[in-house]
Formats: sequence, structure tokens, C-alpha cells
Amino acid sequence: MTVFRFEMQPFHTLFLFYSNQLFKMLWKKESNGSTYTDIFGYGDKIRIENFVQTNIGRQNQKCNELSTELRLKGNEKFTAKVWREAMQFYNESLCHAEIGSKNISLAYANRSSCFLRLNMFEKCLADIELAIEAHYPVELMPKLDARRTNCLNQIQRATQIDKAYPKLDFEEDEHFPGMANVLQMECNAKYGRHIVAKCDIDVGKVVLADESFISMPVNSTKQMICSRCLKNTMNFIACDFCNSAMFCSHACAKSDEFHEISCGNIAAKEDYFVAYITRSIVIAINIFKNIDSLITFVESVINDESKGTPQSLKDMKSRYRAFLKSNLRMSDEKNNINKYRCTKIFECVMSQPTIKASVRSKHDIRFLMHLTMMHFYIVNCNLFENKIRSGVFLIQQLINHSCAPNLLYYHSSTKAIGITTRRIKKGDQIFIAYDQMFLTKPRDVRQRFLKGAFGFRCDCEKCSNDNWPISSLCIASDPKYNLLLKEIQNSTGTRLDNIDDSKRSIMKKTCFEIFKKYRNMHWTFELDVVCVNLAGLLLVSGCH
Repeated sequence: MTVFRFEMQPFHTLFLFYSNQLFKMLWKKESNGSTYTDIFGYGDKIRIENFVQTNIGRQNQKCNELSTELRLKGNEKFTAKVWREAMQFYNESLCHAEIGSKNISLAYANRSSCFLRLNMFEKCLADIELAIEAHYPVELMPKLDARRTNCLNQIQRATQIDKAYPKLDFEEDEHFPGMANVLQMECNAKYGRHIVAKCDIDVGKVVLADESFISMPVNSTKQMICSRCLKNTMNFIACDFCNSAMFCSHACAKSDEFHEISCGNIAAKEDYFVAYITRSIVIAINIFKNIDSLITFVESVINDESKGTPQSLKDMKSRYRAFLKSNLRMSDEKNNINKYRCTKIFECVMSQPTIKASVRSKHDIRFLMHLTMMHFYIVNCNLFENKIRSGVFLIQQLINHSCAPNLLYYHSSTKAIGITTRRIKKGDQIFIAYDQMFLTKPRDVRQRFLKGAFGFRCDCEKCSNDNWPISSLCIASDPKYNLLLKEIQNSTGTRLDNIDDSKRSIMKKTCFEIFKKYRNMHWTFELDVVCVNLAGLLLVSGCH
């Protein structure tokens, strides 16, 4: 067997083709050459005080009736043995429960039972204590005491699972925190900016632990993830002021400087880009002492036409420079839609106290109009998201795509973790699949997705082979592969997120054993199956 060297179209160079019309509009100045144009059409009467935050609305108020309804839905899922779905309903019930009501203690108690079924015994005990602190009904205490006893007994018999967050398997690069020193960034005409291996790298090695520049929970699963640190499946507590945010601890709740941007904000609830862009501009303003310094910095970056790799990501200014230099893809046909959307986002940006306090003149407001639109396109083009969390990652966004990837990624808290799935030779380019769940789809489906979402046609090992899908009898008949398929099929409701931690740990180990055993083989459909299911296992657990 020989190691296959991946070849594909230069995705990042395609991404750098700007719409001339939009690019000129984005940073166009008036004839005086000093003030930016009024791209949102507010006119000269615009005033800072005109921007008022529209926060708490009826849909964001606490409501015990809805809380009870959600808890009962959770009970239905619990009866069906769909533990994590039941937990999400209990979390939602907690979010809607009125402060001081017994609904809070009931939600904690019911959630503790889910943790018990998932063999998360310490979290079960923590929820029992939360229920008691929230004045769990005295008449129901015998049931809770019995659950505690059961949990303590099982802890003594259980095999402990290592839940440490993943770390790099190599030394960290001197200039790029979160990237192993066995990787290096390169840029050329064919591939644009990309990452290659500096030496041979074996299967199952963590080579990336990239801290996001900005990250958030996905709207549809806010009740399953901490609003600040993005940890999932925790002993969440609800925000006291809105019904859409949860925190893994009181410490996270107190230190989340960004939650107030979306807390009860109806616009942010309807379009989470509102919170994304607002947060990113608050970050930019906080980096600099004043808005004049920010304007000077941004103008120096946009006037710098070099497209090379970043020199460093060690400090916030260099990270923000890399953010502003992110790849863009803009289409004229969507400009009007995006302009309208950006107008609404800008109004929310300007309503934030931190931002309003830094703005002094029409010139500043006009600059923030253009910066809002710039940030919108950067986030829109470079956002990696799954069903739980999303973020803009400054190193991960430099990695090109292949439908036969040699690096599998997942998000653990606020980091993008990259683990090798193939043996990578010195000089080989690192590839990820931009949507790992699409790997088993037919070629035409994958190509339509990539063309529509990213504007390029993939020419990887799979896409360039008209005979695909190719199967391997060797892998298909492997006992470990068949055991993995059996475990997946036997999972409750065929959902990987309902598997307990101990079984998930075994399945992840099996996946890497298969990748290691067949590391020199050409990519096959069976490897797609392993990759998709491993991605699903890592998605929920948050560690490998």
C-alpha cells in the first residue's frame, strides 16, 4: 500500500475574489476623503442617542405554565429512554421557571435522573444538591434520597472515564498558540493560504487546539450549552433575566461580559448574527484605548494588500489583524439582502453601552457602519458551526477542504480540536471536511453543497474518481468495524448522543484503531462511515 497524496482545487484563492461593487462600497469615503459614506442611508440627522436597546420582550419572560409544560415533555422523552433530549426539555423548563418557584427544583431533580441513566454520577449528585438548594418538596425527598444512594453505590463500581480536555500531542508553535509545532502555514498561487506537515505525523495525534476569536452557542441548542464557556452536558443554571441562556456555574454567569448583549434582546433571539457581530465589535473596541486607535488600525489593515499568512497570533492585536484578513466571498445578488440585514445589526451594535460610550462623532458612526458590514461578511464566510456550538477560528479557517480528510475536527468548549485520521507525510497538506456529516453523501450532493456554501468545486480523491463510492472488503469484514456498526445500530433511538460516556469512550477508541490499522489505504466508503460516526461521538462528548 502507498500513501495517497491529496490534491484539490485551491479553495482559498477562490474565496478571495471580492465583488468589486461591494468592496468599493464597503470602505468608500465621501468626496472630502475623510468621512465614510452613509451606506445604511440614515442621513445627516443621525444621533448617538437615537439608538436605544430593545431588550426584554414578552417572549423572554419567565412563565411557570410553560415551564411545567416543558418538564412534562421531558418526562415523555425520559420514558422513551431518550436521555439527552429529556435533559434539553428539563433545561428549557429551568429557563422558563419563575424565580423562587418549585419548578426550578423539579427540573433539577428530573435532570439528575438523566445524568444517572447516562452514568454521569458526579453530575447526578450535583443536580440533587441543586434541587435541595432550590427547596425541593419535602414530600418527594425520599425519592431523591434513594437516587443519591443508588448513585453513590454505582460510583464505587464504575470505571472512571478520563474527562480531561484534549491537549496537543506535540510542542505548541512559538508564534501560533493552539497549533502544534509539526505544522506550518504556507501560501502560494495554487492553494492560497494553507497548512502543511513539517514532519511525518501518525494517526490519532492532536495537532490543533485553536482558541476561537469569537464563539457562541447555536440558537437551537442554547439550553444544552454554557453561554460563556460553551461546555455541554453540565449542571446548568438558568439566567435570572431571560429564558434563553444557561451557565455551567455561577462563576461563568458572573463573568460573561457578552451575555447582556443578547439577554432578552428579541432581535438577537431571531438572528444570532446580531449577537455575533455586536460581540466582535465590542472585542475590537476593547483591544484599543479609543476608537481613533481602532480606526487607524483597521485602515492600516484594509490598505495592506498582502494576502500572506499571519506572522503571529500571540496577542489580541495580531489576532484581530488575522480576523480582518480572513477570506471573504461576496456575491452581488445577495448584497441588498445583506445590506438590509446589516442595517438591523448595526442598530443593535450602536445600542450597546460599551460601543455608545466610545463613539463621539458622525465620523465614528459612519466608520462603525462599514466595520459592522465588514465583520458581518467575515463571520458569514468563516463561521464553523455544528448543532451545538459555532465560532470563528483563526487557524482552522486556513485549512483547505477535502472529502477525504486527513484531519478530523470538533469543538471542545471554545476550541477547535484537530486529530489526524490518516498518516500524514512531511510536506503533505492538511485537509478537513467542511461538513463532516456530508462525507457519506453522493458526489453531486457534496459538490452542490460546497459550491453553494463556499463557491468552489472539490477535486479530492473521492470527487475526482467516477467510480466512487469504493468499498473495501478488507475493512467491511473487519470484526472491529462490524462491532462498531453494531454498537451504532443498537444505540437508543439510533442517536449517538444517547450513548453513555463509558460506551462512547470505547467506540471512539475503536474508530481510531480502524483509522490506524488502515492508515495507508486509499479512502473508502467504510472510512467515511467511521469518520462520520466519530465526528458525531466527539460532537457530544467534547473530548476524544
